[in-house]
Amino acid sequence: MTTALTTLQQIDYDAQIKAAYGSGSILRNCVRVKSGVIGASTTFRKYNRVVASPRIYQAPVVAAGHTGTPATANLSPWEAADYLDKQEQTLVNYSEAPLLMESLGKASGRRVDQIIIDALSAAKGSADIAHGSTGFTYAKFTQLNKLFNKAGVPMGDRHLLIEAEGEEDFINEAKFTSADYISKAVIESGKLPPVLFGCHIHVLDNARDEGGLPLSGSTQTCFAWDRVAMGFGENDAGGETSMAWVPQFNSWLFAHFIRAGAVAIDTAGIFEIEYTV
Repeated sequence: MTTALTTLQQIDYDAQIKAAYGSGSILRNCVRVKSGVIGASTTFRKYNRVVASPRIYQAPVVAAGHTGTPATANLSPWEAADYLDKQEQTLVNYSEAPLLMESLGKASGRRVDQIIIDALSAAKGSADIAHGSTGFTYAKFTQLNKLFNKAGVPMGDRHLLIEAEGEEDFINEAKFTSADYISKAVIESGKLPPVLFGCHIHVLDNARDEGGLPLSGSTQTCFAWDRVAMGFGENDAGGETSMAWVPQFNSWLFAHFIRAGAVAIDTAGIFEIEYTV
């Protein structure tokens, strides 16, 4: 009886876990990312906006005063691991290993999302748009769009994270789904437009044991942000994997490890929205 994984199996399982990790996170690609961090923390910098000065010939160049304010993300270790019993594999008519690899990778991906959500929540002390005993209305979205515009956030860098109730509110708003306002293709697909007013909309499922978006009673909190206003640091872009035979359990132990942290770089580019669910 062999208890060793072939090199090909190890490479395959490693790739499966890391692929699931990459696809399991909604938010990782929506913030500034630093990979390959060595140590327990990494620093991002917020640079001030400078103004170009008139050029006067034969006069000294005027310094624009470009400075950077540091924001530190502290990295914490996380693991997603489980056993795969060798004997139990004979009781099912499918290969359980690929399912386990996908499950572990996606668990780490969801943890990345929660790390970013927690950093967004810690960045704000109060809501920029209060719930007003209403759901996520069109008026709230246009108010958010105004906040983005006033902050000078580029169209392609705007992100909004909501959950299922907020998505339902959007769908019930005629201005989000009616052909009088948006393209017919969006209505026929049965989904929200992925981008509205240059803002990328992300929907988080409500069944996340990691925590998800903050909910207090019937008041749901969600977040919108400029991509460069949030930073995420990690020790390795795909995380690390481990596969070992554990004889006392007659099982293989598969594990995926990440060390990661997030921080708000510029709170002026982060907005907190409340709505009633």
